[in-house]
Amino acid sequence: MLEYKLILFKKGRIKLEKRVFLKRVEDILNTKDWSGIAKSYIKGAAKFVYENYAPHDYYKVSIFNYLERFLYILNNMKDFKVVEFADFGLEVEYMDYFRSQVRVANGNDGTLDIVDGQFVPAVRGRYSCPLSGYADLNKRNVYLLSESDKVFRHLNIVHELTHLDDGKYSFPVGKLPFGADFRKMCIEGKAVFHETLFGTQIEDGAWCDNINDEKHHLQIYSDSCSYPLYEILYKLLILIFGVETIEKMSKNTDAGLNMIETLKAMYPNLPVYEIYAHFVYILAMFDDNSKSFIKNTINIFRKSQYSLFSQEQANYKNYIRALRELHRNIMQAQDKASYNEFKKIFIFALKETQASKEKMLALKDESLTYALMDICVKNGDLIASFDFLINVANMVIFSSKTVDESMAKELGNIRNTLIEARELGNIR
Repeated sequence: MLEYKLILFKKGRIKLEKRVFLKRVEDILNTKDWSGIAKSYIKGAAKFVYENYAPHDYYKVSIFNYLERFLYILNNMKDFKVVEFADFGLEVEYMDYFRSQVRVANGNDGTLDIVDGQFVPAVRGRYSCPLSGYADLNKRNVYLLSESDKVFRHLNIVHELTHLDDGKYSFPVGKLPFGADFRKMCIEGKAVFHETLFGTQIEDGAWCDNINDEKHHLQIYSDSCSYPLYEILYKLLILIFGVETIEKMSKNTDAGLNMIETLKAMYPNLPVYEIYAHFVYILAMFDDNSKSFIKNTINIFRKSQYSLFSQEQANYKNYIRALRELHRNIMQAQDKASYNEFKKIFIFALKETQASKEKMLALKDESLTYALMDICVKNGDLIASFDFLINVANMVIFSSKTVDESMAKELGNIRNTLIEARELGNIR
């Protein structure tokens, strides 16, 4: 491995010399049994990352650390395959997910057709695949659809490599209502956020997310990423709770952690349950869920919580009975050794009893289900939900003794994007 050779650049920040960085990429690739095109894609992306990394001022990751992160992920990646449209007929496991994402094309301008029951490349096909690539975190593999637009390709690689940086239990929310939707937003939102650290736009690229409720229709456009809504929501998440906190959640490896409960404990002055409920409402509307479906989902969660509460209540009563028995044993101990042994057990049981009581009371607390029902069912309003999240972010930013102007600017950009989305949505 080459020795580090560091240089100063832009405002005194340190980064690896370009030649050294690219040589380290080459050395890693020489250990991989990948195709020539796959290796050329990685080399191009590495050069792009080196030359274009320009993070938001509130993202405190130096170029040196970002390059080291790129090398670490690349070194630990097991496989990187570039997929062609001709591969859609291959009976291999990694193509199943690509095939599952194929959709009917608009106006016969697709890239795929079906011949003898198999997908084949087509100039004016009836089908297209909107999926440009995906990462398999368990296998540590990346599969990328061949792409001629170099910037789009480079950003795609950044996006998928970011997924490989996630922990086994990234953004854990357990079985909360719409937790899977929230977690997907966080996972994809983080990857999209990393795309925005390069300040580039896709030539002729334009993605639009339509989101509706009974009162509003929003059209959110982006010329830099294919997840415009997730980009906005993830940025609001980090503006409220901080980049470090949220990215730490992305690297989580603790199966028992609940992100929402953890944030509630970390930020007692923030309305965490209400924040989650507003995120949920926006995501539920994005997926065209009906109010009745949302209500039923919340009620199912409420019943499951009550069932768990009943079980924990029974456990708590058993602990109380055990403590009483232990107390009698202590009082009736015949010698000092027995007394000390019963007392030691009593202290341990007392701690377990207190933990059971706290768990029981937490399960009895219906403030989360109340927030979800109130915000998502009774008073659901897209603009109100976005405004709530923006106002909380604004409060966090300006409550600091030293206001972070870059965060304030980002929040202003989000406001303007949503104003434009509302105006475009009204043109129907």
